[in-house]
Amino acid sequence: MSWTLYTRNSTKKLDALIRPTHVSHNTEKNTHTFDSRLKNLTNTRFTKEQINTLTLGFNYAAEKDPKYYINDLITHTENAIRYLTTKIQNTFRNQQPEKPNKS
Repeated sequence: MSWTLYTRNSTKKLDALIRPTHVSHNTEKNTHTFDSRLKNLTNTRFTKEQINTLTLGFNYAAEKDPKYYINDLITHTENAIRYLTTKIQNTFRNQQPEKPNKS
């Protein structure tokens, strides 16, 4: 009698190990949405391009128009020339490129 009990218990344990157990997994997709990184607290309406640029963050460097850099360079060069002696100023002004025409 004890032998049959032993074999019954061992077969139950063996069946439990061999038989795959049903584990239910949550297959629903995550429905959590994050808030927008950009909150407009003004009455200004932005275009999609502007919003995309703003969402890139603080470290994103938006390039300015090349004409801005050229005009800025000309202004700084002229200011530096003004600190030279009057005899040398014209020499450097002649070496300086002319301001490009507005197109």
